[in-house]
Amino acid sequence: MTDNPHDALFQYVFSNPEHAGPALRTMLPPALARKVDFATLTLSPGHFVDPELDAHRSDLLFSARIANRDAFIYVLWEHQSYVDAWLLLRLLEYMVQIWQSYRDEHPRSKKLPVIVPVVLHHSKTGWRAARRFEEIVDVDAAASEVLAYVPRFGVRKVGGDSVFDQIFYAGERLELKGFERGIEQSKREGRRDVLVRQLALRFGELPASALETLDVASIEALDRMTDRILTAATLAEVLGTEPPAAPKPARKAPARRASQPRSRKR
Repeated sequence: MTDNPHDALFQYVFSNPEHAGPALRTMLPPALARKVDFATLTLSPGHFVDPELDAHRSDLLFSARIANRDAFIYVLWEHQSYVDAWLLLRLLEYMVQIWQSYRDEHPRSKKLPVIVPVVLHHSKTGWRAARRFEEIVDVDAAASEVLAYVPRFGVRKVGGDSVFDQIFYAGERLELKGFERGIEQSKREGRRDVLVRQLALRFGELPASALETLDVASIEALDRMTDRILTAATLAEVLGTEPPAAPKPARKAPARRASQPRSRKR
């Protein structure tokens, strides 16, 4: 367990695919997010960060189907107060390690999977280093044809007042508020999925109307439904679409007749 609150938030959001999926969906450009099959999102084993930098970086690797092909989404979290001028070079190193690991595991594969790199950065000064890889390569601006032989990817700055002050995605701008909404959405979807399983075990297959009610319910409403599941008599009562059944009045024990004193026979 990490003692860094920023790293703890990163691990909480991204180490569980049920949380990471909604967050990544809001962070990636919409056109790309639509091509990701988030139902196949799986956390892959292994870390690729330099061990000497473990205190300042965390990383997680996910596999997923993107545009009907096997691919990776690599999430790198920079929790340091200064800007690393060589971050893009380190990111390229990590990506090469991922590809090499893939080749070791799939020696017969003829092609490498796509890696979508997502870099989160936390800095008080903002990002002041290169934003594209070719910017750290010594190439004369007049010799643009040379750039055809240089890896080309980059990051763009996004400001904000969240715990993640800077968030970068290779080549695209992100909206920080969307990331925060992703965290909240992941919590809601997790509660919703658990409740669906519990209701199915209790009442059988759920009708479409019940699933629609759960899809639009807030976290607070889902919590109230979870509280009612053990005591409710019907599915509608759990969902709050019918009033709870009134408790049956307790049966009163019949009154005992007072015994009459017997008269003495004389």
